[in-house]
Amino acid sequence: MQAHSHLILGFLVKKSRVLLPFVALAATAFAVPAHADPLRAPLGTPPVEAAPAASSAHEGPTAFAAAAPDDGLVTGSATTEVAPGLNLTQFDRFDPAGWIRGDTLAVDLGSKVLKPTYLSPGTVSARTPLSQQVARAGAVAGVNGDFFDISATGAPIGVGIDHGQLQTAPAAGHNLTASITDDGKARLASIFLEATVTLPGGAVKATNFNSPVLGTDAIGVYTPLWGASGRATSVAGASRVREVELRDGVVTATREQPAAGPIAAGTTLLLAREAGADALAALKPGDPVDVAYAPRTDAGKIAVAVGGNEVLLRDGVVQPVDNVAMHPRTAVGFSADGRRMWLATVDGRQADSRGLTELELARHMKSLGADDAINLDGGARRRCSRATKARLRRASGTRRPTAGNASYPTGSASRPCRAAASSPASRPPPRWPPRTRTAC
Repeated sequence: MQAHSHLILGFLVKKSRVLLPFVALAATAFAVPAHADPLRAPLGTPPVEAAPAASSAHEGPTAFAAAAPDDGLVTGSATTEVAPGLNLTQFDRFDPAGWIRGDTLAVDLGSKVLKPTYLSPGTVSARTPLSQQVARAGAVAGVNGDFFDISATGAPIGVGIDHGQLQTAPAAGHNLTASITDDGKARLASIFLEATVTLPGGAVKATNFNSPVLGTDAIGVYTPLWGASGRATSVAGASRVREVELRDGVVTATREQPAAGPIAAGTTLLLAREAGADALAALKPGDPVDVAYAPRTDAGKIAVAVGGNEVLLRDGVVQPVDNVAMHPRTAVGFSADGRRMWLATVDGRQADSRGLTELELARHMKSLGADDAINLDGGARRRCSRATKARLRRASGTRRPTAGNASYPTGSASRPCRAAASSPASRPPPRWPPRTRTAC
């Protein structure tokens, strides 16, 4: 399966004045006593735009109910230090609903040797395996992040920020993120696009930045960071389309359909539909056009951000999320002071791991110590990767491309995944079914 580049978190490790990159999505390490409540033990909105199918199916009907405690058995749990301030815990458990297998990365954001970062294949619409993104960033661990436009462009659906620079931003509807501020604190943040296009006749608002889909009347801004994917599906079904090519603040070309291929260095494209296309219709080569854009949020200055789709915990309170559909899961959670982060992944749709509902995932994140938590893209299977000896558990037989991801040390994007402990014997397997592994 390929991993796609979306928002990702990473950490750099400092040693003897040398920065060693590390990648890992925020997940915590934990050990669960056999007598613990299984729903409290380590286990568990479609976009407004009419986009092609995203990377995870819609959940089943929402059924938020406090499930009665069930008997459960933790058959194995082992914790390994991946880097100073970054621990990996792997566990197996069994409860009346079946087997559960998962990993958590516990991150001390106060560590002076860790720095969160964004992982990606290099462009917004590119897709590469998670293991390659981890290697590209020089990271030690990585997990999936944002949901993405799996059927068409491959671009992330939500917001992405890397080193304070905007990578992607949709119109209203997919603005919730897991973010790291400039002062190193983690938090949930709603991030919006503030973009203005100044035309000869006045200014208009742009609605999207490097987005896979434009809604009715939208104006999207696209930069070379977009990559090689076509933009025709971004305006699928539009009654009127206009694409304007800019270089050095001057119109160099206009067309009624988006051009194919990557965007040339130094070039900015405006792609618009319906009323947005009408606003750009009078432009001609030689006209001056200024484009300004930036993220807007009340969360302070954001260094790294990756999109998610459901708040699982807010201020320590489990939110009314689905308790029906069991899938592979990935989530990120933060402590109340923003100094600790947990990245959790759980296998699903397998004989030896049934997956979790969103409600189970929320309770799992709370059991780790999270005060706030958000659901990330669990996809066809969860995956967690370490720089060495990475292992992958699949829910389906193929590896698929992903879009947004998180990591610790340098950036990278990937899907939920499991990182193998350094020693094959460090994680005791369940008695049944026997576990199998597939190398990333």
